[in-house]
This record gives sequence, C-alpha cells and structure tokens, in this order.
Amino acid sequence: MRAQRPDRRRITSWQVRIAPRSPSPETIRVIPETHYAKTSDGIHIAYQVLGDGPIDLVYVGPWVTAYRVPLGAPQYASYLRRMASFSRLIMFDKRGFGMSDPVPADQLPNLETRMDDLCAVVDEVGSDRAVIYGASESAMLDLLFAATYPEHLLPARHGGRSD
Repeated sequence: MRAQRPDRRRITSWQVRIAPRSPSPETIRVIPETHYAKTSDGIHIAYQVLGDGPIDLVYVGPWVTAYRVPLGAPQYASYLRRMASFSRLIMFDKRGFGMSDPVPADQLPNLETRMDDLCAVVDEVGSDRAVIYGASESAMLDLLFAATYPEHLLPARHGGRSD
C-alpha cells in the first residue's frame, strides 16, 4: 500500500522543452505521478517512476537536487528521458529536499538514514534488483547501499568526482 500524505505542493504536470535551438521549440507535456514512500521513522520520501524498461535504474542525484528541477531543464530532462527509454527510471527527493518531508536543521540525516530512505523507495516500487546510479556525492550512499544490500543490486554506476 502506498503511503499518501496530504500535500499542498503536489505536482501534477510540468512542461519540458525539446530541441531548444529549434526556431519553433516543440513542447511536450509530461504528466508524472508523484508517490510517497514512508520510512521507518515516519518521513515521506517523494519519488517518481518514468519508463517501463526491463531493468530498474535508481537515479540518486547530487546532494541538493530535487527531481523536479532537472526535469525542467531541457538538456537534463533529455538525459533523464534517455535513461528512462531503456529502464524503469526511479527518482526521488532526498529527505529535506523538494517534495519530501522537511527536516529540522538540528536533525540533518546521516548516511545511514539516507540509505534507509533509498531502501524505502526501492521497497515501495517493488524492485527486487536495481542498478543504482549515484551522481556526485551520492556515490557514497550507493556504495553503502551496495555493501549493506548486495542481493538487491545489479552492477552500480557512480558519476562525478569524489576528491
């Protein structure tokens, strides 16, 4: 059963521009459904699923990225749509960001808490095995998840630098 929370910020649709250099830009309407996974400590984590490919690909974005932001940027939206073309792309807002529940400044989550949030989303979408793609500092979260739950993973992919 999906956790539903009353949400004053619920997103029902947005527009993404295609071919921004075209003289007459084509606009498509994407109507993703926002769902919420409830964590063991009662926090609601907002997520979306795009595509219906044969593998699950969990995209864990950089630290401050909310999934709605990249989808509003034409080049990033194109990148995410390409990933969704061959997979079931699972994106979520980390605790305290975007559509997920806020957290008090004195209770910022540690890496283990973020891993539990990722696990809640993976469980909520019913994924038995997934590729986890961590961008930037999210690679640390992916590595912890892989070490803790190796049976739930296909090979992982980490992007960005860690120096």
